[in-house]
Amino acid sequence: MSAGFNAGQINNTFDKMSSKYVNKVKGNKKYTILIPILLLAGFLRTHNTGDEFFGGDDAYISIKAIQIARYGETHLLGPPSSLGLVHSPLSVYLYAVPYLFSPDPRGAQVFTGLVNTIAVGLVYLIARRYFGQTAGIIGALLYAVHPHMVFASRVINNAQLGAPFVMLFIFTGLLGYYENKGWARISHLPLLSLAGQCHPHTFALAPISVIIIAHCWYRRPQQHRTLLAHTAVGAVIAALLLIPWGVGLYQFSQHVDVLQRLQDMPSTGEVQHTTSYAGLGHIFDLAYTMERVPDNWLRTVQAAITVSGSAWLLFITIRRREILPGSIFVLGLILVPAITWMMQVHWVIDYWWSSLPNAFLVQGAFLGSVSASKTSQEQGQLKRAWSSPANIRHLKWASFLLVFCLLADHVTDYIFTKRAPPPISLDDLVSAMDTAVERSMEVDKEMMVIVSPGHGGLTWAFLREYALFEHGLKSTLVLPERALPLPDDGAVLVGDESNQIRAFLFSNEDTLVGNARLALLPPADYFIPDLRPLRPLQFSNGTEVHGFFRQVPGSLPTAGERWTVFMIWKANSSTPQDFQVFTHIVDDHEHKYAQSDVRGLLTEQWHNGGLFASQLDFDLPDDLPNVGPLYLRFGMYDSSFQANVVDDNGNTTGNYGVIQIRIDAPPLTSWSNSLALTNIHVDSPIQQGQPIIANATWFASNLITDNLQLEWQLFDSNNVLMHQSVTDVVPDVSGSRWSAGVFSIQQYDLQIPTDLTPGMYRLELRVVSLQREISGEPYKTTVEVIARDRTFDTPALTHLVKAKFGGEIELLGYDLDKKALNLELTLVWRALGNITRDYKYFVHLWKGEQVVAQVDSMPREWLYPTSWWAPQEVVSETVSFDMNHLESGNYILTTGFYNPESGEKLPAVLQHDEGSNAVWVTLGEVSHE
Repeated sequence: MSAGFNAGQINNTFDKMSSKYVNKVKGNKKYTILIPILLLAGFLRTHNTGDEFFGGDDAYISIKAIQIARYGETHLLGPPSSLGLVHSPLSVYLYAVPYLFSPDPRGAQVFTGLVNTIAVGLVYLIARRYFGQTAGIIGALLYAVHPHMVFASRVINNAQLGAPFVMLFIFTGLLGYYENKGWARISHLPLLSLAGQCHPHTFALAPISVIIIAHCWYRRPQQHRTLLAHTAVGAVIAALLLIPWGVGLYQFSQHVDVLQRLQDMPSTGEVQHTTSYAGLGHIFDLAYTMERVPDNWLRTVQAAITVSGSAWLLFITIRRREILPGSIFVLGLILVPAITWMMQVHWVIDYWWSSLPNAFLVQGAFLGSVSASKTSQEQGQLKRAWSSPANIRHLKWASFLLVFCLLADHVTDYIFTKRAPPPISLDDLVSAMDTAVERSMEVDKEMMVIVSPGHGGLTWAFLREYALFEHGLKSTLVLPERALPLPDDGAVLVGDESNQIRAFLFSNEDTLVGNARLALLPPADYFIPDLRPLRPLQFSNGTEVHGFFRQVPGSLPTAGERWTVFMIWKANSSTPQDFQVFTHIVDDHEHKYAQSDVRGLLTEQWHNGGLFASQLDFDLPDDLPNVGPLYLRFGMYDSSFQANVVDDNGNTTGNYGVIQIRIDAPPLTSWSNSLALTNIHVDSPIQQGQPIIANATWFASNLITDNLQLEWQLFDSNNVLMHQSVTDVVPDVSGSRWSAGVFSIQQYDLQIPTDLTPGMYRLELRVVSLQREISGEPYKTTVEVIARDRTFDTPALTHLVKAKFGGEIELLGYDLDKKALNLELTLVWRALGNITRDYKYFVHLWKGEQVVAQVDSMPREWLYPTSWWAPQEVVSETVSFDMNHLESGNYILTTGFYNPESGEKLPAVLQHDEGSNAVWVTLGEVSHE
């Protein structure tokens, strides 16, 4: 009895163990089928990733990701958004993972494919759990091989990382609120937060949370407290996950008008009137027929399966009065496009990428239920399985055949179809950069990456980072509208073949890799300006402009065409400057015909003594005259001020530079030494005393090496020489070397006798050498001198002084008049001869040893300088002092003259005090009460 009992116990134990082992084996078999599906999905998504396009969005994310991975930077914002804002930084932190291991962007594309392979596995798990093994296999297989889902899984994009988060969001929602698992409830809302941070359109799935929470609240009244607690914890975590993005958006809003951006964004309304459908129908058509799908009958069939499956799930939901889980898959499919359409938000299909796996859940559920031979009652599934709409054998085999056709169509299309290559593939880009690095090292020259204008330029900005971390080669990044550094030994250039704005730099192109250009930049001395001033112009921002280098040698502006020049400038400061360069094309009357403004230089590229070229493109109007002088008027400015032109001593000489680039033909006169006078303007008429002011434009037709001067002669009507002087062609520049084609615009002030008789005079101009050798015939013009109202008689004066200043000016005396609180002083001077300088007078009012008021000026409020006075001319000047603010007491008045250029005062000599060393004259004492 005892033995039999023991044997029975052993048999029962063995049976239990066997049953447990068999169930475990069966359970493992349920997931064994997932392995080949994942291998297939992973292979398709990571195979030949380098054949795909690598554009601005991919590059932008990659740049930020590599900054995080390799530089340890922190970012609170991701890539720009079409909504006018900026995406979450989640994607750049996720992509930082592959960039930790390799700077090759193909690794990041593989990362996208692997992430989306996870989504394939989640589709299998969800569909299998709620619709059976067959549904899971079909849904996962169709998702794994669908062309659009495969090819779009190879890009580097924030939206393409959202699918696993959406699938987990739906899975945890059902597990937590439908199957009553607490950990899933807590995870549900944080997963929506992460999914929405991959792309904000995904937040349109939020109604799913509302529905499943309400469903749970209704079905489980005894668990309200637990439900609230779990949901609240999940909501707090979801909010915390949004904080970095929120902080970044707040900082972004401080510099950008966000509301204006939102108002300006494009919307779905832009396409609704250009289609034969309603707008929502058009959206669904694009979303669920999708791209890159073979254009045959199966494409329509698969879209029809999606529509039919959605209708069937909703029908079963209504029939059974059980909204979960079937309706959730349908909502996951339609919510994003529907809400996008209702809100009129800008869209493209990739904005819904994260929710597209729901289409394959619907397809798997529908075809799986048709294919099932009986309702599923396997362990681990819902007790109440979703049954087939018809348990008919030929429908089962028809559905299997349809699935097989879809799979075969997609796979064979992937293998055998030769698709048009992208404008430039990632393989081409990487190969071009590798070639450029190899060339740079081979010729031992630095490498420059020329960035294209627009969003596409980010591609080459990222490839520069790739070259640094992959090959250890630092290179210079040349941004659009920024100056090009000109190394002494030249450089290797690499950039986009479509960058026509910088095409000139690649004119000696020697390599074309894919759609990328590779060329050698000539040494700095190749860019010698051919339009330039006689000497470089210095600006107050620490730059020195040498002139302009023409893209087409010898070219000049032509009406209706584009004309390109490069401003060649040098950095003469150790402090980096950020500025903009402006250049205008103007005529003699300063009428502006064209303008080009470009950015200066990246501050990190600034180095003292460096030579740079700023490219200036002028689109010339049709009304540009074909003849007559033209000039380049140029300068530099930043947000707060415009840089001034300065001389060697730092004194301001103007706020822009001018170079003449076209002349009137023929020149007024030419000399055998290759110097030509192209234009001259002589002020006429002038009053007695004024100098003759002549503005002349010179042109060197050939290289000039002689030291040349100008001889000026003034003859009266009787041919008597009244004035003769010699000046440098360019003042303060002796021994200049003029290159061929160089203009020089100069002003000459000729101090002629101040007492010339009114009348007409002949002015002759000759070019002479330092040895006084005359070159050719003189240039002649006329000048009219008109009379000036002058006084030579001494007026009656209250106070006589008879003081002489520097032997040139005599103070005859003065009148002093005190009217109330104002003190008026009238000074009377006489010129003792021809005065060659413009002196300033001063009057000081002293209180003890302190000057309490003063006047410093040139006579007659700067209108009658001393160099204009005629010998023995008497000139008077009245100055006044406001005594209102001065305390009562006695004050002393003094006066004198000084040279404003040096600040040196003229010695003052009184009539009976020849040995005095005074530099002013004391006029007397003034009492103030």
